[in-house]
Amino acid sequence: MNKTDYIIRQIAKSYKKKYENYVVTRIWHLLNNLDIKFVTQQHITRSTGRALTDMYFPQIQLHIEVDESQHHNSDGTQIEQDIVREADIINATGHEIIRISIFTKSLEHGCSLKSIEDINQQIDDVVILINFKLKTLDQTLRIWDIEAEYNPQTYIERGAISVDDNVAFRTIADACNCFGHSYAGYQKASAKHAVDENIMLWFPKLYENSEWENEISLDESEIHEKKRTNHQNYFNEFVKNPANHKKRITFARVKSNLGDVMYRFKGVYMFDKQASECVGKVIYKRESVKVDTCKPIATQSDAIS
Repeated sequence: MNKTDYIIRQIAKSYKKKYENYVVTRIWHLLNNLDIKFVTQQHITRSTGRALTDMYFPQIQLHIEVDESQHHNSDGTQIEQDIVREADIINATGHEIIRISIFTKSLEHGCSLKSIEDINQQIDDVVILINFKLKTLDQTLRIWDIEAEYNPQTYIERGAISVDDNVAFRTIADACNCFGHSYAGYQKASAKHAVDENIMLWFPKLYENSEWENEISLDESEIHEKKRTNHQNYFNEFVKNPANHKKRITFARVKSNLGDVMYRFKGVYMFDKQASECVGKVIYKRESVKVDTCKPIATQSDAIS
């Protein structure tokens, strides 16, 4: 995927919401800066569930919310919910949220559309703010390079992968290659760490599927694993086998916000025997949101598995 394809697909996601689409496209075109990345309908994990924000700039950790008519219901409950939701997002991420209001509410006229001049002024103010934030970062700004973003070599050179980097790879092989491998291809749901025998690489589906009833907690601190069939036998064997109890560098199989299958880094998890035996499921608890990467140790490409 190149930047052209990415940008067009991101903008297209809001085409059914005419005001949101107008705001998103105007902000992007006024910025006119291909060094910055934006995401539309960005998923945020909150303590009470997951939320979507309308536009997000990860390099400056800024979210834009477009308040349409539904944000001004007659009893004011939606406004209260928006305040709570915004506080949850800020508490969960530490990010900043800017709201652009499309409608105004008055006792006399109810909910009415703001003038285009008013809406544009709000957008202009947001663009000024974004440019100011970018300027203050100056030399520390990490330029958006869409190819580098998905390239294992990027994270090998950095020496680590962090959840804060929002890392997702296109293939399992790419994720494995951050930890000493040189795979041309790899399809299994787990792999050895090429350097540390006490660590394994894991690529689970953290949602219900034909084989598993897996789930990850809202704060992503725990993963619960359960087989759909013969779970008790699986559970008993898992608990008895020390080879299963290694630290797990975990890349969950997910769909990106553009619908592509990706493998997103969730952290380093460890089997919790006591908690697992209490509930009869395999439970892993996250012990780190960052892990060191390493250069390939093989002298030639690993065979395709």
